[in-house]
Amino acid sequence: MKTNISTPPGESDSQGLRISRKTLWIGRILSALPVLFLLMDGIMKLVKPEPVVKATIELGYPESVIIALGVILLVCVILYLVPRTAILGAILLTGYFGGAIATQMRVGNPLFSHVLFPVYLAVLIWGGLFLRDSRLRALIPLRQARPASISLVLAPSNLGLRPTESGGQPGTWRAPQALLDAGLAHALDAGETVPLERPTYEFEAQAGTRIRNGLSIRAFSLQLSEKVRDILKRNRFPVVIGGDCSVLLGSLHGMPLAGGRGLVHIDGHSDFFHPGNYDTTKRLGSAAGMDLALASGRGESLLTDWPEIGKPLASDADIVQLGERDAESPSFKDSYGDIVKTGITQFTIQRVLADGVDATARRVIAKLEARGLDKVWLHVDLDVLDQFVMPAVDSPGSPGLDYLQLTELVGTLCDSGRIFGANFTIYDPERDPEARYASPLVRCIADGVCGQSRAEGARRRI
Repeated sequence: MKTNISTPPGESDSQGLRISRKTLWIGRILSALPVLFLLMDGIMKLVKPEPVVKATIELGYPESVIIALGVILLVCVILYLVPRTAILGAILLTGYFGGAIATQMRVGNPLFSHVLFPVYLAVLIWGGLFLRDSRLRALIPLRQARPASISLVLAPSNLGLRPTESGGQPGTWRAPQALLDAGLAHALDAGETVPLERPTYEFEAQAGTRIRNGLSIRAFSLQLSEKVRDILKRNRFPVVIGGDCSVLLGSLHGMPLAGGRGLVHIDGHSDFFHPGNYDTTKRLGSAAGMDLALASGRGESLLTDWPEIGKPLASDADIVQLGERDAESPSFKDSYGDIVKTGITQFTIQRVLADGVDATARRVIAKLEARGLDKVWLHVDLDVLDQFVMPAVDSPGSPGLDYLQLTELVGTLCDSGRIFGANFTIYDPERDPEARYASPLVRCIADGVCGQSRAEGARRRI
């Protein structure tokens, strides 16, 4: 994994994730208050002055257990103080506090001054840790998860792809209808389906641009943007089905106009071609291979400078890219390897598979939280799936995710409550003449976006 993060002034937690300095110090102060008390309590138990011995006996414990209690308490506090074991320390201290509460209740001490005193300490222990540790905030997101009402947007565009090997049009424009026929609207329990008209694919260069179908992509993107913005302003969750990856541009343009910011880009390729890393005079650029570059403001102004927003659609520091499978190959540096010199955070597919999908997703969520991003667009190019389970895409490859892993990744991100809308792209029904992969894709998308239980309920009504 190559990670380049440009963040506001702040500090890092135990996982190297950025937290604002104010939040971090509030957390440290809240943690310090109970820690100082507990350290003193533990040390006094080791020293065993007369008041401690008397108080312990009054609580019904023999003098012989005082030192053991002191050692246990100090070990728990030390674990809490070490960043890597802080959560374990908090859990152990919670158990210790439970015993203290039971003891105070057994001897009949007053409720607020004695019985609940360990609860006050626990609130400070966990509250301080919550503010200073991104891992805990990722595990316990204090926000509503899952969209309440979904709008399915059909974006049948193949404008961003080069012609097929036989010289024909790419078949990705058929994907929205193919997935609709396979039951996607029902599986998502979509409240509405919003179709866009298929744009015309042109094989020759359009005037004034070196991007294939560049003028048409801009026009289609603005149409899509209007739909996405309207859906978001009605407090619905847009799920855009392409088509090719150029539909990301219209989706991203509509999102900030409705108050969103940031991008999680899940793709087997970084899609980072731009005039700085290839010769535009030798070939027409394909927007589906440059969508992330265009979204971050790199490339022709035709597809980087947008009405009401300007450029970029997403700043480098607000972008996370997951899934690049060729980063370790020699050719990567010569294609769009310059992405590693940007502020974009990147997790290669090799790192995702090594660390696990859940751990990766939670690091992404912690990154979004550290950046203050709570209305983020999710882009999923289905070629992030391994070619052995999904060959019906424009550029299949290995290694990649399987359906369950992609479902878990999308589901964990959506569960965080930080995803504002999503698009899924690049499935090509013409490469899947028997529709073998349509149903698995429907289950994957629906289970990821909606949650498995809700999606299964919707499918039973089909």
